[in-house]
Amino acid sequence: GECETPVEYNRHIGSLRIKGTDFTDGRIAAGDKLECHYEINDAGILAISVAIPSISGVFPANQNFYTSQDGLLNPSESLERTRVKVDSTIGEISQLASRISDPLLIEASSMATKAAALLTGAPDSEQVLQSNERLVSARALLAELRKKHLREIQEYRLDREMNWFNVDVRPYASPQDCIDYDTLSETAKRSIGKNSREFESALSKMDTVSFDLAWIQDAFVIKLFNSWAAEPNQFNNRSKFDDLCSKGRLCIHAHHIDALREVVRALAKLMPKEADLPAAQRERANILKA
Repeated sequence: GECETPVEYNRHIGSLRIKGTDFTDGRIAAGDKLECHYEINDAGILAISVAIPSISGVFPANQNFYTSQDGLLNPSESLERTRVKVDSTIGEISQLASRISDPLLIEASSMATKAAALLTGAPDSEQVLQSNERLVSARALLAELRKKHLREIQEYRLDREMNWFNVDVRPYASPQDCIDYDTLSETAKRSIGKNSREFESALSKMDTVSFDLAWIQDAFVIKLFNSWAAEPNQFNNRSKFDDLCSKGRLCIHAHHIDALREVVRALAKLMPKEADLPAAQRERANILKA
């Protein structure tokens, strides 16, 4: 899509999946460059491929790796997910308003408010569709704002991450953990305002350090489980989600926190990449999936 950051702002229509069994030579390592190419023909058919230079492969290669089923939802799921997306977008606009003053932000707020208004009461499928269209427009404006105010937004994201570590994690971190984290934070600070991946890489590593230390704390695991259990529409396979939540509540009641950790790991695997949870929670789900 047109929104480079975050990619979740683009409309989710499907997935291109490449498994280890789809190629015989080489290995795709974390951080390897992926070159995505797409084309829409006159009939509106989307053709997509990914080139991976590290293994000299191009996918699809005489096979259909693309599945559009991932982008399909039943009407009730579509309504609930749209509501969550709209609420999430309005919340992000509110947060940005505390840091940025820009007419684009006012326009994005107006568009998101109109999207929310279409979902009041019991909206029909046409109203949900119209709401999604306004949401896409609001998010496109936010993506433009992210480019225009790169420094301010990066400073905000770094402050949020450092506040979590300093308040909730540093008290039980080892001296070496603190040194490692502070080194990463200095790297992130130096890269603020630069259009490079250095900032994102440093911030991601900081979040991983914070998460690894928080993960061994029982209270954090319980809090993370409860926050995910309250967002059923952000997960695939509702039946399995409900089963895991029931199991998780039993674990909490019996204070079997190691078993609860396994439940949270299983929930992370049900969370699609485009889930409209706060960015920090999506990042933590990605850590658990690794």
